[in-house]
Amino acid sequence: MASSSPSQPDTRSLRKVRFDSLEPIRAIYRRATKAFVLNQHGQVWTAIHDGLARIAGLLLPRPPPAQPPCWLAPADARHPPSIDSTLDHELLQLERKFLILKITFLAALSQAHPAQRPPSFSADLSADQAGLLAPFLQLADHPHQLLLRLIADICPAPRLHQIHPSILAAIGLASIKLSVPQTGKDLIQAWFAAIEPFHLTFTSPSSNSPTSDLKLSYQNLIQIYAIHILGALSQWQLAADFIHSHLSADILPPKPLTPPKPTKPKPPNTPSTGSTSAAKRPPGSSSSSSSSRSPAVAAPSSLLLLCLFFLRPRLPIASASPSAAAAALKAFVSRLLALLKILVTHLP
Repeated sequence: MASSSPSQPDTRSLRKVRFDSLEPIRAIYRRATKAFVLNQHGQVWTAIHDGLARIAGLLLPRPPPAQPPCWLAPADARHPPSIDSTLDHELLQLERKFLILKITFLAALSQAHPAQRPPSFSADLSADQAGLLAPFLQLADHPHQLLLRLIADICPAPRLHQIHPSILAAIGLASIKLSVPQTGKDLIQAWFAAIEPFHLTFTSPSSNSPTSDLKLSYQNLIQIYAIHILGALSQWQLAADFIHSHLSADILPPKPLTPPKPTKPKPPNTPSTGSTSAAKRPPGSSSSSSSSRSPAVAAPSSLLLLCLFFLRPRLPIASASPSAAAAALKAFVSRLLALLKILVTHLP
């Protein structure tokens, strides 16, 4: 008992320091984003360096490389959140925001044409800050090496699984911005291989829980990888297989965004007084029209739903006649086929 009493005040004071530091760090992040919008590059890098340094000094020791990723810890229902874990969760969220801003900032600098890049702003930085920035600026004309250096700077290779999926999504977007999607593909594939031994589960019923936030980040990474990166490489079949493997694992949502349900029109084959058009319609025409609409509207394939989510089309089926709706739907599917050749294998 006597040995534990001296540590109790230290624990409480450390918690207070960690809690009181959250709002100043948030203010640093807001200052960094504002400077980024205003192209004040020296202030951006200073704020990023300051924010990450403060967070590193406040985080508790992280688990060894063999243990599950730290970003999965809040999702474990067997370990209810404590004060320390909640503070760590807040600090890790802020750390991810700074890292994503760092990736975006360096990608924006590298993307600019050499003649359009800002003049040296090292004079505005301390010696430590300038020393940390110099290796990235030297790789501005080598985007592949730049992204590899960023990943190594964020997390060494043996701990690759500790990187949050939102950071990998930022790396993937940076690879597209820098016209090196193959690098983004390689890094994301290495991350998926690193987390494979840790079976991910997203079972939390609360939409505001850390598990729900993690699932959205993971889904966002899947969509960036499958649609944007593999799409830029024209590897559509690989994208289709990848999407369906995650659909079968209940990681992607089964019901993505779909067009609003139209008002049910009067069935065209309903007999009416003085009308002979229904009698003259060839048998099976109504069912064929219905079946032509069914795959894309009533029960679309998972891949088509994902495309609808990204393209968000406006199908004129609410007020159109059945034949016009079928024609519009056929034209829409044709456009999708031109964009995503892999849909051929999923159309009825």
